[in-house]
Amino acid sequence: MLVIKISGVEIRFDFSFFAVITLFLCLEPGGYGLLGLFCCFIHEAGHIIILAFERRLPERLTFYGGGISLGGADIDGASAVMLSAGAAANILTALATLAFADKGSLPPGVFAVMNLVVAAINLIPIGMLDGRRLLELLLFKTMRADKAESLLLIISGVFSAGIVLIMIFFWTKHVVSPGLLIIAGYLIITRIIGE
Repeated sequence: MLVIKISGVEIRFDFSFFAVITLFLCLEPGGYGLLGLFCCFIHEAGHIIILAFERRLPERLTFYGGGISLGGADIDGASAVMLSAGAAANILTALATLAFADKGSLPPGVFAVMNLVVAAINLIPIGMLDGRRLLELLLFKTMRADKAESLLLIISGVFSAGIVLIMIFFWTKHVVSPGLLIIAGYLIITRIIGE
């Protein structure tokens, strides 16, 4: 693992991150994988901006095969505002792209859609995604811990099964490239099981 420290924040690059980037470049030569990675940077920047307003910074920022994650003691007690900030940053970027972008080599709609996809994926209530953590905050504030935990497992299981079914559907209909499905499957599996 490559580790760099900037302003007290450890920035970690796991080998799996470089492996997935290489896979993106090999299987998706149109550059959409790198554009998707940029959308992920925007997402994490949304979280970091809220943390900065709260006068907190993450202890570490980890780039790994399953995505990008913030970590540290201050992150564990994250607020709903901080957890929502990543998706909000992607949605605002999508809207701004559609409103202000001129026609370049890449249609602005592609970048806008990719930002919306990153926001939507991160709001799914599975694994360590923001959606699960938001749902966890809601459930544990509104019901007993044992009921909240059971309901959280059921909801996460239903969403996980739904994602598998959607991926199978896209695979059989050849709607998207097999490479993108393989990468998406890998990213989702790593998020379900955690880092």
